[in-house]
Formats: sequence, C-alpha cells, structure tokens
Amino acid sequence: MGDSMKHKLSKDIFYRYLLYFAVFAFVGWVFETVAVYFDTGHWQARGFFFIGPRLGLAFQEHSIKPLEAFHFWGLPAIEMYGIGGLLIVILIKRYQHSFWKTYIASAIYMTIFELLTSYWVEAILHTKYWDYSKDFLNFQGRICLRSSIAWGILGVFVVHFFEPWLYKMDEKYKHLKYYRLFLIIFGLLMILCALVKYVFYQNIMPAS
Repeated sequence: MGDSMKHKLSKDIFYRYLLYFAVFAFVGWVFETVAVYFDTGHWQARGFFFIGPRLGLAFQEHSIKPLEAFHFWGLPAIEMYGIGGLLIVILIKRYQHSFWKTYIASAIYMTIFELLTSYWVEAILHTKYWDYSKDFLNFQGRICLRSSIAWGILGVFVVHFFEPWLYKMDEKYKHLKYYRLFLIIFGLLMILCALVKYVFYQNIMPAS
C-alpha cells in the first residue's frame, strides 16, 4: 500500500472517529438529560450544554474581555459518552463475532473506564457527578453491578447495531462538500467548551 493511500485511510479514519465521537456525545447527552429529569423531576444542564452563566464570566478571572453570549450556550454533548463510545468501537469491536464476548468485554472495559473517569473528575473538578453508594455491589460509589450490566448491554448495541449504521452514514456523506468542515467546527467547539468547563470556570456545572 502506497504512502498516499495510507494517508487517505488515516484521514478517513480520523473523520470517521470524529463523527462517532460527536454522535455518541450527543446521544449520551440526550440519555443522561432525560434520565436525570425522571430521577429528579426537573431539567439540569449536562455535559457541555450550559445554562445561566454567560461565556464572559468564565474568562473574567483571566483578564480576558467578557464575551456576550446567549443564556443557553455550549453544545448538547457529554464528552465522556463520546470517549466511551469510541473506546467501545476501538477496543471491543474485535469481539463482534460473539454477542456474549462483546457483552463481557464491554462490561469489564467500560467499568474500568468509568472508575478511572470518576477519579479524574474528582482530581480536576473536585466534585462527583455520580454516586452509586446506595447500589448493590458498588465500589466507593464509583462503579456498581447495575452500571456494569448496563455497559455490557450498551456495548452489544453499539458494536452490533449502532456502529455499523454510523459507518454506512459516514461512507454515504463523507464526500459532501462541507461534511468534514462541519466535523472540524464541532471538534473546535468541543475544545472551547472543555476549556471553559475544566480550566476557566470549573463551577459552571452543578454536581449531581
């Protein structure tokens, strides 16, 4: 395989994974927003969708001129679902020949991912966004049996149904003129939102 062909394939994979990340992050945002509503009885800002604080407030402490923004701003996306979905595709797709192997691998790998993510969130934001302390067979409230079972089911759905559909969508639309530009803009907006949430304005999101 020539260098030009390898370069093209690497670019195709990059944009395909960027699409996967965007879709998984959005679907995760929808799922978590609805789940939190049914659990608490009211809507909450989740992920990178911010309600209330204007963008300028996030930069005031850093001597950057405040920027005007809408009361609702950001992106309807939760980055951890995007990363988790990508990990399922990259790490677990190899087991797609068996539903049971897909399920077990997803339950194990993604439970580890959730555990490590909980430590990372506490280290960076000094707060918790979930707590399984009241669930059966939990570890430090960070992971639990119920969550692991759900990860296994999600892995089967992603590997055997959702990812193949996303692959077809990418193959169908990747030749459109502004398709990849749209994905790049999305990626840049995600970076901006991440800087606001994790660097400039760490209190922008309420803990669950």
